[in-house]
Amino acid sequence: MGIVWSILARVEAQNSIERWERCCDVFEQTYRLNKEVAMAGYGRLWKLKLAAYAPPKRNSVFAEMDRLRNG
Repeated sequence: MGIVWSILARVEAQNSIERWERCCDVFEQTYRLNKEVAMAGYGRLWKLKLAAYAPPKRNSVFAEMDRLRNG
């Protein structure tokens, strides 16, 4: 879980579209390995997204994470 939080902290400190997208890649892989760890930081990931950025659709992992987050 520490790795996920440190990656989020890095994105927060020096946010860019590319860095945010790479963080999404980490969350996809983390979700496959440990759903609870990924979901613990998922909301923060979306709060870090640059306001003007409209990310492209990602794979079904993100759809499932969105479904769990939004109920």
